[in-house]
Amino acid sequence: MRARLFKSIFFVCMAVFLVSLVTITAALHSAYLKAYESELQEETNYLASAIDSAGVSFLAEFENQRDKRILWMAQNGEVFYDSWSGAMTDGMGEMIACTAALPDGSVVLVYSGKYTMLTLVTSVFYPMFTLILLAFVLSIALAHRVSKQVMAPISSVNLEMPDDGKVYDELKPLLRRIREQNRKIYDQMDELKREHGRRDSMRREFTANVSHELKTPLTSISGYAEILRDGVVSDEDISPFAGKIYDEAQRMSAIVGDILRLSELETKELEVTWEVLDVFGICGEVCERLGSIAKGRGIRLLLEGSGCEITAVRRVVEDIAFNLCDNAIKYNRDGGEVRICVFEEGQLVTLRVSDTGIGIARMDKERIFERFYRVDKSRSRQIGGTGLGLSIVKHGALLHGAEISVESDLGRGTSISVSFPKNAAGASARN
Repeated sequence: MRARLFKSIFFVCMAVFLVSLVTITAALHSAYLKAYESELQEETNYLASAIDSAGVSFLAEFENQRDKRILWMAQNGEVFYDSWSGAMTDGMGEMIACTAALPDGSVVLVYSGKYTMLTLVTSVFYPMFTLILLAFVLSIALAHRVSKQVMAPISSVNLEMPDDGKVYDELKPLLRRIREQNRKIYDQMDELKREHGRRDSMRREFTANVSHELKTPLTSISGYAEILRDGVVSDEDISPFAGKIYDEAQRMSAIVGDILRLSELETKELEVTWEVLDVFGICGEVCERLGSIAKGRGIRLLLEGSGCEITAVRRVVEDIAFNLCDNAIKYNRDGGEVRICVFEEGQLVTLRVSDTGIGIARMDKERIFERFYRVDKSRSRQIGGTGLGLSIVKHGALLHGAEISVESDLGRGTSISVSFPKNAAGASARN
């Protein structure tokens, strides 16, 4: 910027100097011509008076002058006298003429060479060249000094604390914007630090939860296996013990499977195939899979709606429907009801799962989609589950650009809705 400012000041100085020089030279040339013409006219009048008094003999001393030509002519054009016997001086350029009439009607004409602007400039070439060179040097010095002085306050601005120090009034709006931008950057940095801290806390919590969730079935498996190894179990108890080991292994396998599935959704490493799906049909399949569990507790599964198609990933939509329905059964009361509704709203297809279970407290609504978060920890231990179902629902919805809403009253049940765009693949690409 300083180099550009230096060039601008230098060229402005030179331009002002050259324009001033040309203007002054033109004005001097014009003044010179007027003065010279006035002087020549006075000389012509003097010659006319002298000729009238002394006759042509007075003109003898003007013969062969090389800078002027004197003519004395009668009214009929007869030339009484002509002082020019050869060419005028070279370089005289254009001519000017002045006339004066004598009492007898004859006329005296005096011609003289007129110096042009070019002639005048040429005659003072060396002084003008010296002056231009001096102006060039002074312009460089002035441009360097001024650009340095102008840039000094700008270069000294503290961009982190733009209010410190004295600056030009013209820069104050810019510095205000910088100050506001700095404030936003600092706020964003603080927010990022908080977010980093929150994620770090969640990571540590997740690690602790995974360790805890895996430790419980592993402890059970290890304990039952140790009893079997030591042979302290009667033959008729071997089968129940083996069944418990199998159940705990299945539980651990389910936890690991959910963790891997959630990791794929979070890191977007899941290999997806987009296809046209009937959400109502998928919900029917889920009801068949969970029918025996619901029936064992006397819970009615009600599927309402009609065929609604979306472009989505089958496996993920199945996981969403399964986890919503599975949670609705697990956290329901015996003899309760689970209502699954599938319907269209404009360009959206909504899957709503409602239950008549324990409900969710207001303070817990924002956290139910966190990994391993349990509303009722004691009940969760009894009914099983990995604590990752709603996290899988959340990230599956994000993959499809779907919106989730939760309505719940403590002790009266919960309703969770997932609204899919009909072209979920396009919504996912935009996200």
